[in-house]
Amino acid sequence: MWQGIEVWGNRDLPQYPESNQGVVELKNGATIENARCAITTCQKDAEGNILWAYTGGIIHAKDAHFINNRKAIEFLSYHNILPNGREIDNSSYFNNCNFETNAQLSDPGTLPETFVSLNDVKGVKFLGCTFQNIAPTGVYSTIHRGNGITSIDANYEVKPLCLNPYIYPCSEYQPNTFQNLYYGIYASNTNPAITLTISVNNFDNNHRSIFLKSINNATITKNNFDIGATIWNINDQTNEREACDVFNRSYSYGVYLKECSGYKVE
Repeated sequence: MWQGIEVWGNRDLPQYPESNQGVVELKNGATIENARCAITTCQKDAEGNILWAYTGGIIHAKDAHFINNRKAIEFLSYHNILPNGREIDNSSYFNNCNFETNAQLSDPGTLPETFVSLNDVKGVKFLGCTFQNIAPTGVYSTIHRGNGITSIDANYEVKPLCLNPYIYPCSEYQPNTFQNLYYGIYASNTNPAITLTISVNNFDNNHRSIFLKSINNATITKNNFDIGATIWNINDQTNEREACDVFNRSYSYGVYLKECSGYKVE
């Protein structure tokens, strides 16, 4: 597997104008595959250590494909702060993109990790994307299917894409779809004030669709859940215990909120 793309930024500059930062633009069916990390928004040294002064890179992805990567997208700590001191949303977005694992990764010793990871960023948007593991049965056990989105202290939106933006209010949407994953969305915070929005999405046959920890005022609305099967006898598979009982059953679920308050779930 190759290392993927590094889009270098400058943590001390805003993303406006975009010439302040490196930009990767993917469109018209652009595909990145077989990478350890398809795109990371920073620079790393020869040993893979993060050079934190170079975060802030921008990703614009529309109608793009990320296929059989250990991780597709990595956002690392960056705040888009204007000269007047006001923080605005990250300029990065993903519209109608396909994140997919459909076979064993090209390095057999490597397992899918997560399609997207976000650490301490604000406002990245995922609109009308697909996150799925459709590798043949037996290639990956349930706990090794990988996650859709994994985040720490990140604010972002997981919402539908309006198919006709010239009509208001929009009447036709394309939801995000999370399918056959270990976790659809796994989000945890050290700062509960950082919130997120997960609305009008489809979660199909994931072991656990949405897990939030220490996140206040989250919005989880109008999602559809088709919950995967519970794992039995998981002693040798995982140390996860957020939703396990004394009989060693790892329950599947739609939404699990731990140490959260002020949320809207409907």
